[in-house]
Amino acid sequence: MKQEVVILEAEDEEGHADLIRRNLSRAGITNKLLLFKDGQEISDFLFRNGDGPHREPGIRYVLLLDCLLYTSPSPRDRTRSRMPSSA
Repeated sequence: MKQEVVILEAEDEEGHADLIRRNLSRAGITNKLLLFKDGQEISDFLFRNGDGPHREPGIRYVLLLDCLLYTSPSPRDRTRSRMPSSA
């Protein structure tokens, strides 16, 4: 029996998250997709911490991770650049 893979998307920019979902759909990928806003949320899901949703035993997952998740104490404070400086 073939088992579906659940896609986990960690993306802090809603526009980027929408773009990824649209492109997956255009490619014919219809797997269930769960969106997480930051690394803490995805970590809590995977390691079953906190009160939020948790991974389920026996389910296969693949993670799409934004490697430059914004690191400001407040996600609404977008004054700092997401890209490292090349000094």
